[in-house]
Amino acid sequence: MKILFAFFILINCPFAIASKTLVVGVHPGLTFPDYKVVNGKPVGIIPSLINPFAEKEGYKVKYKMVPRKRLDKLITSGEVHIRCLCSKNWISRPGDFHWRKLLFQEESNFVRRVDGKEISQFSDLKGLAVAGILGFIYGPELTAMIEKGEVERSDVINVKNLISMVTKKRTDVAVESKRVLKHLLKNEKELVITQLVQGREEHHCLFTKKLNKDLVDKFNDFYSDEKLLQVMDQYL
Repeated sequence: MKILFAFFILINCPFAIASKTLVVGVHPGLTFPDYKVVNGKPVGIIPSLINPFAEKEGYKVKYKMVPRKRLDKLITSGEVHIRCLCSKNWISRPGDFHWRKLLFQEESNFVRRVDGKEISQFSDLKGLAVAGILGFIYGPELTAMIEKGEVERSDVINVKNLISMVTKKRTDVAVESKRVLKHLLKNEKELVITQLVQGREEHHCLFTKKLNKDLVDKFNDFYSDEKLLQVMDQYL
């Protein structure tokens, strides 16, 4: 009976508690300031959020690179514990996960060549080609135009390819978060960010329900609004 009880405890024990390692899911579409590996060390907003908390709670951190489309399934199964900088609008079944309170709200914008067509309203996009990161969820206006065939959509796996498509005239405009675009284009003279906002999203961290809920609550409590702003101010 004792053996059976111990086995029951083992199979129902949250993965992170058993291994003392938090597995954070990242995908190829991420880039700095969100996530980047520099000299073998993960840097950016995501590590700045996860690492201090994990250290305080006595956990190691493993960053697992997986395709964006597989990430939610791995979190549901518990193979991955956390995904950060994620909108509930991107998830088909948001109720399958624990969610941290709001991190921040941000805009996604269009980027075009300086010598390209001026984009000040959605109707200006008619007849143009638009590129985005694979799996990116567009706002209702642009989605409707794509479905009507008024805009041609193409997908790439990372931001580097996305920017390259615009500069090499393989697409007319591209869509990405304004936060990322401002960082990438700060020394860029050939491209410009449009004032037209493609969409707005609220960003959170989501957690597998295989993880002990107490740990999720501790993560919420670890970051007061003031402390969260201190982290974000380094990158936003």
